[in-house]
Amino acid sequence: MTKQFDWVNLKNEAHQAFERGDFDQCLVILNGAKRRIDKLAKTDLHFAFVSKMTGCCLAQKGDLESAIQNFVRAVKIYEYKADSEVVKSLSWLGWCLYHLRHWREAAISFQKAIEKQRELKLEDDDQMLHMLTHAGAALWFSGNRTAALRTFKEAVEVGSAPTASLLNCGFLCEMLVDLATGRYGRKTSSPALPKLIAQASKMYERKLAESKPPETKRVSIRDRYFGTVVNDPYRWLESVSAPEVQEWVAKQNSYSQQFFRHVPGRNGLVKKVWEFVDDGEPVVPRKVGKYYFFRQRPNGRGRLQLLRAKRLGQFPTVVLDGNELPKNSDLVEIWLSGNGRYAVYAVSKDGSEWQTLHIRDLETGRDRREKLQNLIYVQVEWCEDDKGFYYSAISSPKRKQALRRVFFHKLGTEQAQDRIVYEGENLYEMFGMNIVDGKYLLISTVSADDDLHSLRLKQLKKGRASLVTLFAEQKYTFSHEGGRKGWLYFLTNMNASMNRLIAIKVNSSSLRRRKFVKVVPESKDLLERAMIFPDFILAFYLTPQGTILRRLSYEGKLLKETKLPRFTTITADGFGYSSSELFFEIEGYTSPKRIISYRPKTGEISSVTSSDSFDSTRYVTELCYATSRDGTRVPVYVNYKRGLKRDGTNPVILTGYGGFGLCSGPSFNSYNMAWMDLGGIFAEAVIRGGGEFGSHWRKSGMRRQKQNTFDDFVAAARYLIKKRYTSAKRLGISGGSNGGLLVGAVLAQHPELFGAAVVMTGVLDMLRYHEFNLARHYIGEYGCSTNKKDFQVLYAYSPLHRLRPKRYPPVLVLTFANDDRVNPAHSYKFFATLQQLQKGNAPILLSAESNAGHTGRHDSSWGSDTLSFFAYHLGVIPQRLLGKLTIS
Repeated sequence: MTKQFDWVNLKNEAHQAFERGDFDQCLVILNGAKRRIDKLAKTDLHFAFVSKMTGCCLAQKGDLESAIQNFVRAVKIYEYKADSEVVKSLSWLGWCLYHLRHWREAAISFQKAIEKQRELKLEDDDQMLHMLTHAGAALWFSGNRTAALRTFKEAVEVGSAPTASLLNCGFLCEMLVDLATGRYGRKTSSPALPKLIAQASKMYERKLAESKPPETKRVSIRDRYFGTVVNDPYRWLESVSAPEVQEWVAKQNSYSQQFFRHVPGRNGLVKKVWEFVDDGEPVVPRKVGKYYFFRQRPNGRGRLQLLRAKRLGQFPTVVLDGNELPKNSDLVEIWLSGNGRYAVYAVSKDGSEWQTLHIRDLETGRDRREKLQNLIYVQVEWCEDDKGFYYSAISSPKRKQALRRVFFHKLGTEQAQDRIVYEGENLYEMFGMNIVDGKYLLISTVSADDDLHSLRLKQLKKGRASLVTLFAEQKYTFSHEGGRKGWLYFLTNMNASMNRLIAIKVNSSSLRRRKFVKVVPESKDLLERAMIFPDFILAFYLTPQGTILRRLSYEGKLLKETKLPRFTTITADGFGYSSSELFFEIEGYTSPKRIISYRPKTGEISSVTSSDSFDSTRYVTELCYATSRDGTRVPVYVNYKRGLKRDGTNPVILTGYGGFGLCSGPSFNSYNMAWMDLGGIFAEAVIRGGGEFGSHWRKSGMRRQKQNTFDDFVAAARYLIKKRYTSAKRLGISGGSNGGLLVGAVLAQHPELFGAAVVMTGVLDMLRYHEFNLARHYIGEYGCSTNKKDFQVLYAYSPLHRLRPKRYPPVLVLTFANDDRVNPAHSYKFFATLQQLQKGNAPILLSAESNAGHTGRHDSSWGSDTLSFFAYHLGVIPQRLLGKLTIS
């Protein structure tokens, strides 16, 4: 009977299904041999194999009780036959008992497995380490601390063997730290445990330095730019969806996960993060029609939800819930109609920025049948009568057809019937749009190549009316802030680096009469935005100390000035019953989000919500100034827990952005708070390229002056070292997107200045960035290598091309597979080059998350990975995590 059945093939098929995680298929294979198994003697090794593999599948599926029965049968046969498989069967049995919290039985099973491995003289240090760690934990939880410590000590010795894996060494360290920090109950008072942790940590560090990452092939490719030859050996990684590249990514991810899955102290660190997450995060009300609407993300990271209530104070109901979407989809934006009955909402899949628009009838709770597909960079403006809406988007995935257009969609019609209202004049031209007074469509455009701005106006009720150009190809920006009595109000930096407010009179008889008048002049503070009300203007000024609100008359007279709490910023706003009361969401580096009520006429501010359980006075925010290479003063916000000593040993995470005129500012982050609570410092540098100090600040850090951005950041790093907040080996740097370019550039230029670096979704190949996706939009910011002068600047600082054979600190390169803004190829090529040129022992790791776009998934682990990476390499864990426990 047995000869007619191919047991070798059965075993191979079962093992292959199990290894790829297809446990159901493995069980099908095993059950297919059931009739033959039943006819075998219960001592047959084939019977033992099927019992063991069935137990493994059931254990992985969570059916631990049934798995135990199968492992018990397998152990009896393997023991009777003196077969070496008895070790694995006993280990699996112990694993199941362990997870059922049958501590004593689990310890016995692991100890028997350990004895059998020694008895049979099996040389498998990694398996031995795994079993010793579990046996020690089971003994600990059963109350036998003496035997547990003895077992852990043996595990540390075995972990030092060359064949012990980094993964299991990390698991041992993690287990010891978790026991010491009280993750499984009270903290231990055993003096032996800290010593063991120190030994295990050193063992893990050695193992990490010795581990060899997968190799990356090099292909000889050379480009010539204006006489300069540039090598590009990793060009093949630009084919991000190719099977060969996908296989390479999988190997690199697997290598990196050895570190992240069991970095010592990770569990305690993540637990600390959740102490600062507010389940009841406040949301700002906005009055639309007869309802108040609220947008929220539960825990600050959940899927977007839209709620509404008939009056303030009433418990709101959810009318649109991102949690109802499929697992691979996300609700990314919502646009409400003027009467609050309809909502257009955008859905993306797998993190891509390509979106589908759906229309929800909020009264019936159902979606209308039409949907608009294959759109990117979407903006929606509802008509005044709510019978349709205008939307701007790029609607073709084909690069050569990537013109942005404005369409009009009438409710009840198909997308193919949507009328084109405006079509961009240049490839990759970007623009925004507003409907003004229900009469005009206002379109503001910016060209991709030269960053020139135009402003056009069209009468909506005259379908054939031509667009009237208010401003054409200006080097200044124009932001529409509102309308009043036939006037349009714009925030502009035209002849005003810190912005001013101007107005243009518009009437139906002559749109071409567009002479503007000055309303609010430029001041020493940045005019960030303005709200236009019937009888006053509310101006928002950004200062290094925080936001200032100024109520102004239409003659520019100051009526009332109100300062928000120090080092806080407004992150959202909404309206109450009228302009007599406004609601704002504010937050700071050490102040959780809360809603405040603001009365413009009196300037009175009062809290609507507060975090009673959070004590902000335990933390400190300092505003410091570093001096850049050319003498420019660079603001640096330094945040830490009160009582910290400036002795040069504090671990620091320094971040920055410095691009596209975006403003950095205080914001609350649970990861940063966990970092500070454990004795770390979080610092943010306000560097050139951003918009914090007006258009001059931005322009002095863009295109051919981009090196100023990097010099500012380096100056901030040196300031923190000079003032003894930290030292080079304790200084970590982090940045994403344009901030990833920042970190990549300063890492390439000054690797000796930092103790660790995280480069997230960075623009890193500055010679070819415009070749990826729709990145030609960035030419106005960076320039382009097809221009000789631009090439010389880009080649001088391009992170990919500035890397040299040097000793680099530990580096984590983090990217997302479906990133449409910054192609993952940037990270792949930079990582491969850095890994090849690394002359030190510090690890260079890649984490490429699948099914995620530029900002990651809402359930992503990248935040925990990043914090764990810094915490381990800058000395926060395990040492500081253990509190009073001393590790010598």
